[in-house]
Amino acid sequence: MKQVIDIIEQGLLRINAGTCFYIIDAEERIAIDSGDRKERQSILKFLPNVIPLESIKKLILTHAHYDNAGNFDLFPNAEIYMHEEELKGFHENPAQAVIDDDLWKKLLTTDIKKLPENIAGLEVIHTPGHTKGSICLWWQEKKALFTGDTLLENGTGRIDYPTSMPEEMGKSLSKLVPYNHKLLFPCRRTC
Repeated sequence: MKQVIDIIEQGLLRINAGTCFYIIDAEERIAIDSGDRKERQSILKFLPNVIPLESIKKLILTHAHYDNAGNFDLFPNAEIYMHEEELKGFHENPAQAVIDDDLWKKLLTTDIKKLPENIAGLEVIHTPGHTKGSICLWWQEKKALFTGDTLLENGTGRIDYPTSMPEEMGKSLSKLVPYNHKLLFPCRRTC
């Protein structure tokens, strides 16, 4: 059985939940994505032993696919954020983002805020390609780049979804070049 929680360092956790998501202590405690809903019981079994779920103040979704946003309701005190292009696309056709009908209906009625350019010590980088509103996050303090499905461990995220923008992926990857990261955190990796 693979390890569900990796403690990268103090204040930086990787949770292996179908896809990886991260909990960081930046200016406040933040979750970056929330994993696949199918992994919810594993998350609930292990994560509360490491940190209280109510201590998460913000949930930043790199995009609205089911395997990244599947547990958006796991953190009772968290404000939820998505890029405005992702919000717009999700509201226009939510079924393309989250597969389970009950889940997308619940997400659709949730108060999701538009991501600012900077949030709690993280720089938001709009990286359309995998989806129109995909983002990456730069944590300058740790020289850490959280790449969602834009840049994976072995390539890039798929660009053949209805909400993808294949013509933008190259430009988005070019945006990441100047970020001289020491740590790279994609949502998919060989766990």
